[in-house]
Amino acid sequence: MKEEREMALQEGQKEFFEERLGQRICCERKSANAPLFMTTAHYHDFYEIYYLVYGERKYFIDDSVFLLKKGDFVLIPRDTLHRTTFTSQTKHERILVYFPGKIMDRSEERR
Repeated sequence: MKEEREMALQEGQKEFFEERLGQRICCERKSANAPLFMTTAHYHDFYEIYYLVYGERKYFIDDSVFLLKKGDFVLIPRDTLHRTTFTSQTKHERILVYFPGKIMDRSEERR
């Protein structure tokens, strides 16, 4: 029987998971106390979950702008243009989870 382990993601740490799903999943935790912004939007071929632990952030996804507050999260589909920037409240902490589209494709097949 496999031993269950608890994961406590520390500041600046990345964790990769492949065990259960057979796909690579990455979690990253980061905080900032100064204005932090992306100068240009970007996209990638995997899904991204952005969870705001505390603070406020503006999130640009395609042509839409969202104001994220503590406890909010966003699911960004693969190949979707996005970026984030600060608001007047510059102190924030966020957790990112990246995972390949194959995981979402599998869940669609089960329906």
